[in-house]
Amino acid sequence: MFNTDNLYSQVIGPTQPDIEVGSTVQYPSDTYEEYYGEDEINIPWGWIIFFFIFIGALVGGFLYAKKKLKKKDRDEKSMEGVLMEVRVPRNNEIEIGVAEKMFANLYGIGGKGEGLAENFSVNNSVSFEMVGLPGEIRFFVHAPKKLVDLVEKQILGSYQDADVAVVEEYNIFAPNSEVEYAQLGLDEDPYCPIRVAEDFTGDPMANVLSTLSKMSQGEGALVQLVVSPTNNNWQKNGEKFVQKVQNNNSDPEKSKINVSQEKLEGISKKVSKPGMMAEIRIVTSGPQKAIAKMHLDNIISAFDQYSNPGVNRLKKRKIAKNKKKSFLYDVVYRRTPQDEGTIFNLEELAALYHFPNKEVATPNIKWLLSKELIADNDISSDVNSKDTVWVGNNYFRGKKKIICFERDDRRRHAYVLGQTGTGKSWLMVRMMMQDIYNGDGCA
Repeated sequence: MFNTDNLYSQVIGPTQPDIEVGSTVQYPSDTYEEYYGEDEINIPWGWIIFFFIFIGALVGGFLYAKKKLKKKDRDEKSMEGVLMEVRVPRNNEIEIGVAEKMFANLYGIGGKGEGLAENFSVNNSVSFEMVGLPGEIRFFVHAPKKLVDLVEKQILGSYQDADVAVVEEYNIFAPNSEVEYAQLGLDEDPYCPIRVAEDFTGDPMANVLSTLSKMSQGEGALVQLVVSPTNNNWQKNGEKFVQKVQNNNSDPEKSKINVSQEKLEGISKKVSKPGMMAEIRIVTSGPQKAIAKMHLDNIISAFDQYSNPGVNRLKKRKIAKNKKKSFLYDVVYRRTPQDEGTIFNLEELAALYHFPNKEVATPNIKWLLSKELIADNDISSDVNSKDTVWVGNNYFRGKKKIICFERDDRRRHAYVLGQTGTGKSWLMVRMMMQDIYNGDGCA
């Protein structure tokens, strides 16, 4: 048999005492505590609060140091750069797609540290620029000093007849000029494509060049495309988006995601090729604010043609008032892009920037008027010999070679060809002076 008194005391608590009539009974404040005893739990709130403050400070300090060190690395990499001017022959037939190869070969320029240092550094960048000045349109490429040879080789590998020369900085600002500027970026997710060269019947860059050709005295404009390698997370996100839509829309029990087939195909096509983080920066100047703004608006309108309706488009980024000075520094020093929301694949980059061919009829482009040829190795360069006469210097792809006539070569016919004012007469005068100096005289 069960002892009901014990069972009651285990389940309910202690048995109730007998109460006599007229007696005073004092009940405990908590019969449960009186019966079982009181367990005191001392929570170390002070240590817990300190722990969370310490972790927060540690994370905050890491993020602050990361931001500062990345900015320092970004500034340092932008300080030592080399500016090159690129000219191509007017009658060249090089297709737009060749530029895709050029960008592909620049994909590995890297620059970030390894391991933990990767969090505190940025990749190298290369700036491709179109400049409109009164009476001329010029093409420039700016690269870090240590990458100049690599960048030059990639340009010449794609445009074999091009001339790449290191030049001094240009200036689009006249004294007392007014300045307007803007930055363009993608409006939608970076895996959504804009229009590429094959979507146009002509050269899409011709419209941009046309706006640059309209600069008058005291006016100038710059279109700067700065590119830098990035990881492939944007490609993975694009693939996941396409897969999600396809899986969802194939299930009759789920509500369909309203995305056009054209957009899905465009995303799949874009993410199939590597991409680079980029910023399109535009700066215009003029004697009046209205003129500078007019040129800026015209250039931005020219980029509207790259919009892919219902898929993606280029949109003017808002530059906060306290960031305007920083933006101009970004332009001047060609700083590495920070807009992770704007990534163009190689095909899009080629459509946005390439060197013109004979199909571009825009006036004022600074073409390469004469083809460069390398001097034969058998030609003498001994300028100090009395048996030679210095004629000039041969420059081919940035390399200089002294050209001299040997005495035996002088016995043959020599022709001096060139337009008026190119220095034919002075060339002959200098040769005569050398003959007199060598004691050969002249006739």
